[in-house]
Amino acid sequence: VHDITFHTFVHENVKTFMQGFRYDAHPMGMLMASVGALSTFYPDARNIGDDDNRQMQIIRMIAKMPTLG
Repeated sequence: VHDITFHTFVHENVKTFMQGFRYDAHPMGMLMASVGALSTFYPDARNIGDDDNRQMQIIRMIAKMPTLG
């Protein structure tokens, strides 16, 4: 629980990114694009061969989804 709650915050630039969508953009499209954009904030996520790193990326994704939603 601590790991999830610790990683719920997203970078302020994600807010700026989401504000770039049209006012009537579909929410699912905005969510998908925002999830894709998270990879630019965590370049270490490319190292999928490292089990600990992969576990951290899973924790980050689970933690950030409610915030993005």
